[in-house]
Amino acid sequence: MTQAINPLPYQVLRRHLRPLSIKLRINDGLVLAGRTLWLALTVGALVAAAGWITPIPHLVWWSLMPLVIWLVGIVGFVLLKPLPLRRAAQRIDLLLNLRERLSTAIELHETGADTPLAPYQQADAGALVRQLHPRQIRFTIPRRPLLWALLPALAMLALLTLPNPMDRILAERAAVAEMIEEVNQQLAALEEELANRQDLTPEQREELQQILRQLQEELARNPGDRQEALADIAQAEMRLRQQLDPQTDLRQAALEQLSRRLEQLSNNQTTPRPTLDQLRQQLASLADSLNQMSAAEREALAQELAQQAAQLAAADPATAQALQDAAQALERGDTQAAAQALQQASQQVANAQNAAADQQAVQQTLANTQAARQQIAQAGQQGQGQQAQQGEGQQAQAGQNQQGQGQNQQGQGQQGQPGQGQQGQPGQG
Repeated sequence: MTQAINPLPYQVLRRHLRPLSIKLRINDGLVLAGRTLWLALTVGALVAAAGWITPIPHLVWWSLMPLVIWLVGIVGFVLLKPLPLRRAAQRIDLLLNLRERLSTAIELHETGADTPLAPYQQADAGALVRQLHPRQIRFTIPRRPLLWALLPALAMLALLTLPNPMDRILAERAAVAEMIEEVNQQLAALEEELANRQDLTPEQREELQQILRQLQEELARNPGDRQEALADIAQAEMRLRQQLDPQTDLRQAALEQLSRRLEQLSNNQTTPRPTLDQLRQQLASLADSLNQMSAAEREALAQELAQQAAQLAAADPATAQALQDAAQALERGDTQAAAQALQQASQQVANAQNAAADQQAVQQTLANTQAARQQIAQAGQQGQGQQAQQGEGQQAQAGQNQQGQGQNQQGQGQQGQPGQGQQGQPGQG
């Protein structure tokens, strides 16, 4: 009569095999690591080599990333890959030369074999497994693959430690990126200043703010590319130049001349640089004082206004036409029409004043963008210039030292020649 298989020895066997199984899985991970380390190092060396061809920020971290991924994969292999209990027992039997005593006991239990020897087999395996310890299983690391990994390891170490010519480009990009951030702050301050100016027309203010906002957005997306940043600024400068009026300076000078002439007519002290606001007030005051003038004064004023209108026609046709209308009205004796024409001229001067303020804002914005372009163009080049000057100075100093040594040697040779002649002459005689 057969006996039923007792599950207790199997549980003891299972409990004592668990640490041995863990040791086997760790050993499998070490074997896999030794065989695949060369692959991770080769990929890291290729990344480091790419950093010598194209600038790669944080090259060291990118080169070490394959090793990190490889290490995570090895740890995941050890933790997640299952090792069945029967397979672990078979490997332990083979490694420790146990003649399949452990694997046979597990197989009998898992298959449910009902034989007279099964309880004795399990009891024997349970007694045997209590005597085993994980330290009896030695780690086995393949050496030849590790030797293969030595070459890419040395190559990666050399590529990461030797001076890389791409470091200069990365440093330059970092300096350009820092300067771009500073320029963006300056442009934001300029945009806020334009928003607070009350002398600008709403259309001009909105146009300038739109140009500045678009430029700031383009520069904010720039990672440090100097040429791209300069191209964006050049595009903004072109849009600003399209808003410049070439007649602004000529109109300003002509209106200042008109203001000085009106001051002379009113027997007031002339101003070296009168403003357009003063001219506007002069025309309005002149319109109010027409009824108080005599006929001779109005006739003289009509001639002067006609003359000033002719001089102002090329620079400011609208104001010139208003002055001409005032002169003709005075010649007809129509002081009311002349006053209206002078008021119209005052309004045209106010419009010119607003246009001058707009042009001043455009020129100010253009000047700031030009300064920003110069700052970005010079970013990262100052240190290189100093290094080049230091290198030239060292070469010049080395050349001077060599020249001084040559002169010393030549002087020694000249001193030695007479001595030889004097020693040789008595012998020859």
